[in-house]
Amino acid sequence: MARVGRLLCKEISRRIKKISKMTKIEWIENKTPDWKVASVSDGGKVYQDVSVNRVNKKGETFPGFDDLKPGTELTDVTVWTSTSNKHYLFTQTKPTPGVMGSKPAWAGGGGVKAAQERKAQDIEKAQDRKEESIAYFNAMNCSINLVKGNLPMESDEDMTTIEANIDHWFKFFYRRWYNFKVEDIIDPTM
Repeated sequence: MARVGRLLCKEISRRIKKISKMTKIEWIENKTPDWKVASVSDGGKVYQDVSVNRVNKKGETFPGFDDLKPGTELTDVTVWTSTSNKHYLFTQTKPTPGVMGSKPAWAGGGGVKAAQERKAQDIEKAQDRKEESIAYFNAMNCSINLVKGNLPMESDEDMTTIEANIDHWFKFFYRRWYNFKVEDIIDPTM
């Protein structure tokens, strides 16, 4: 999962191409009142058929959209290339000074103490699940080995009988796992 995330980040980084500080519009055509197609250059590279929208999908307005014309120089813009190799021009959004933004949903609240408590609870749950899975798989392995060991080499027993025996011994071992006490098998006088 982490590998997929890293690959996705690399792919996104590869597709986002930052144009230098001064980007020049070489050619522009108004398609609709809210959409333009342009050719832009950063001095060395020219991007053809770059879409410029008045308002992007996030609801952010492109500053000076109505004033865009050939020869206009822009600063702090980004060309994003989609998977279908289409180019889009966006302004780089800058964080508002002094505002950290909202906390992500997973952050919760309460600071370090709350985080430590959540971590302790998560560790406890994980240990419980580990103990439960050990009990389950040990009981299953023991029951299968017991039934398999008691079957003759050439067995005429059908699968339902074998499964019933495995189920019986599984329940036996699984119950014993939780009722087990060390004191029951160790003589305290020794």
